[in-house]
Amino acid sequence: MTRGRKERARARERTRRILALPVAAVTAGVPASALAYRGESTTGTRHHWAVDPTLGGRLAAWTAVRLPPGGSAPAPIGPAGDRSTVPRPAGPGEGTYTVVRGDSLTRIARHFGVDVRLLAARNALRMSRILKAGTSLVIPASRAPTYPPAVLAAAARDRAAMAALTRAPRSQVRRLVVQQAKEAGVPASLALAITAQESGFQQGVVSDADAIGAMQVLPSTAASLATTVLHRPLNLFDVRDNVLAGVTLLHQLLAAATVADAVAGYYQGLPGVRARGMDSDTRVYVADVLALQRGFG
Repeated sequence: MTRGRKERARARERTRRILALPVAAVTAGVPASALAYRGESTTGTRHHWAVDPTLGGRLAAWTAVRLPPGGSAPAPIGPAGDRSTVPRPAGPGEGTYTVVRGDSLTRIARHFGVDVRLLAARNALRMSRILKAGTSLVIPASRAPTYPPAVLAAAARDRAAMAALTRAPRSQVRRLVVQQAKEAGVPASLALAITAQESGFQQGVVSDADAIGAMQVLPSTAASLATTVLHRPLNLFDVRDNVLAGVTLLHQLLAAATVADAVAGYYQGLPGVRARGMDSDTRVYVADVLALQRGFG
């Protein structure tokens, strides 16, 4: 074994021992330490906390990570996996929301019609965050203009219709996304990232904008794809048709734009991206999706 390989092997063994420590074991005997949030890698941790990049690999939630000499520990990490302070309790006109598995700040902000930056600031969260299921968020009173009454009514009807159906499990949604992406020639990691960001692989989700199902496709978008691309009807309440519609839309966007603009177009609409650039919440959405893609890659 060469010297370099021996050093890497020793580094991996040190990492294995460190990552095996329970959080409670990280005491004053460790000069500096941090907690990895769910889905973070030691490479990502290195960018924030100067962890040795040779450690490599994905970390489990709340893993204790020892910092190298010269590394500095971050501020305490809150219950949502963020280096944050505890937010104030909900005030007059504000609401609360309990995070469920697969949620993201972008999707929650869009659902409640609030600016994602305001939502993050109100809850003392980083924008580049991963939310932990069970975390309670305060929904700010200041909201963006709501959708027209006709759209909200359609969303309510579709939400009720979806609630009456048997929901496909997340594992099935994920398999279908991979399958459809491969058939369409779309990177499966990108399709999975968009699905995770849009719905958390939940087919039963209907937004206030009336975006339906796992990849959150609008009925008008599905109708256009059915007529101009697929040449057959699409039923967004059927998980197979829903994923087909979303992946087909993504394929069309990737054929017309860069990856970043295609992702932005999925959220904001490509004409809007080209006309005025990415909105502030769109930039957050794109960053989130591309970060998720690296995890699915």
